[in-house]
Amino acid sequence: NVCLRFLVNTLISLLILWVAFRSWGIIKFSALIYLGFFLVLFPLFIYLMLHVQPEDYLAAFYVRRFLAHPLLILILLPAFYYYRLSSGVKN
Repeated sequence: NVCLRFLVNTLISLLILWVAFRSWGIIKFSALIYLGFFLVLFPLFIYLMLHVQPEDYLAAFYVRRFLAHPLLILILLPAFYYYRLSSGVKN
């Protein structure tokens, strides 16, 4: 379920970025960022869930929360907007 939710959130986030900037370069770069986060966080989440101890439960909860909620769009959208403003690039 976490993997499916991450995929849906990623697709919606990429769609939002496409509507905002209409740039394939931004979409490709964002997709690589999402892929990188997934490749790092999902195995960490699986490891934490298989070896969960009472003191590690909070770590597993926060890793799952980052995977299940669209937090990266809150970072990427203003970052790309600032990049566009500072570089003077038009659509």
